Amino acid sequence: MNKMWNVYLSRAAAAFTASFVFTALFNMMQGNMQGNYIFSLELLGFIVVIEIIDYVMAKFQFKSQAIYFISVFTLMYLCFLAFSYFGNWFRFTIGHFFLFSLVFVILFLLLHLYYRLALKSDAANINNKLKKRNSK
Repeated sequence: MNKMWNVYLSRAAAAFTASFVFTALFNMMQGNMQGNYIFSLELLGFIVVIEIIDYVMAKFQFKSQAIYFISVFTLMYLCFLAFSYFGNWFRFTIGHFFLFSLVFVILFLLLHLYYRLALKSDAANINNKLKKRNSK
């Protein structure tokens, strides 16, 4: 339960915030000053779905961390494309496709790398405390 609060929910909140801010800035640059509440709910649903994907995929055993990372990324990216297409999040022109794919990749990498490093740091702290306790 602690991992769910510390990783999944906080990462979902960070992803939603970053995605929402990017979308708002992109829309303002396009001259659209109106907020879209339906999009906000779709975005929230998308982030919940990708966190569920990550949670489920973490239950499986993979031969390496790279295979796990590629598998999770592929499923999440396909989910992103499906939500984008059915939610009409952007026009599927070559330029928009590459721009929004790049944004997805950057957000994915930043969030996953940050939480991977945070979990490694937490594990190192716990191991250090256990070593100190066992050495007494």
